[in-house]
Amino acid sequence: MKNKTTPARAVKPAHTAESFAERYQALCKETGFEIVFAPQWVQSKDQGDYRLVIASGIAPIPKE
Repeated sequence: MKNKTTPARAVKPAHTAESFAERYQALCKETGFEIVFAPQWVQSKDQGDYRLVIASGIAPIPKE
């Protein structure tokens, strides 16, 4: 049949959320850094108003 669509096959994730969290924590301990997020007000270039954005970055893990 022409223009017949078929459903996409199911994709099984390679890792679970728990395994990702464990691997991320191990990487943080190994490198001494972590991903951090901070809200920032940024002026829009097209409208001129201010918008709240979430900026991400890398920072050293604080010492306990």
